Amino acid sequence: MKYYILTNDWQYDILLDEKIPDAYDEISMNLGTPLESLPSIDFIVKKREIPDSIPNHQLLLVFSERIREIINKYETRIQYFEINVLNEKKEFITSKQFKLVNLLHIVDAIDYDKSELDIEDGDIFSIDCLILKDNFNFLPIFRLNGFKTLVLVREDLAQEMVNSNCTGIEFYEANGFRI
Repeated sequence: MKYYILTNDWQYDILLDEKIPDAYDEISMNLGTPLESLPSIDFIVKKREIPDSIPNHQLLLVFSERIREIINKYETRIQYFEINVLNEKKEFITSKQFKLVNLLHIVDAIDYDKSELDIEDGDIFSIDCLILKDNFNFLPIFRLNGFKTLVLVREDLAQEMVNSNCTGIEFYEANGFRI
């Protein structure tokens, strides 16, 4: 089973500001932990045309209805939270319904013997060459245990997103990936 790393496509660098409230500092969307609620988050965009995934420096997954409908065809554990997408005048933009994604699946898929990793005090700081285990839970989308900011997508789901012309995301083959 082939997997890809889902990343932001920065050619769609459309954000003027990411208004993350102070209350958010205590919350992480990268830990795979269910949340009861989330403080309101504002994304202020500088362009009218908004991609299906809004690239941001907080590494938050912000998906349009189109991407969510594709993902929801697969068995996944995901929470969605409302966000505000505003234009420069701070007026709501309603052309697409965007949601913040809390991906709850964390999978131990790294082959530590074959991967080239910079590990300090048990934490992975960088990946020179990622190699996935031959056998792990083959979920359609998940965060990588050990480096939870990385989101892995199974080939069939990635292909469906590409075939649906979803914008704002890029895919890189997981095996051999470096960051």
